Amino acid sequence: MSLPEPDGQAVVVPGVTLSLTCAGMEPRSDTSNALGQFRFADLPAGACSIVAELQGFKSAVETVAVKPGETADIALRLDLEALHVEVNVVGSQDPDGEGVRSRPMSSGSRRA
Repeated sequence: MSLPEPDGQAVVVPGVTLSLTCAGMEPRSDTSNALGQFRFADLPAGACSIVAELQGFKSAVETVAVKPGETADIALRLDLEALHVEVNVVGSQDPDGEGVRSRPMSSGSRRA
């Protein structure tokens, strides 16, 4: 699992939740390790779908053709979700009568 850096280099990401779905079997899940690696073993031959998810990032989806007796290396890349912050400001009269003061009333929220 990796993230894109501004210079184009990939950064390894641990703790990504991966979900694997293949025809004829129950879905499986795993979490990427400290090196950003994950592993699903003993899969049936055919098409499988892998979804990678991490809070604050867009999900990555990859379809892989599983062949009997072969190992497939899959590189998934997570991109940042759009961040939306909203701040409301409410004015109130200064108790000393010397003007108006403002204070923030709400915190930010994320939006995909």
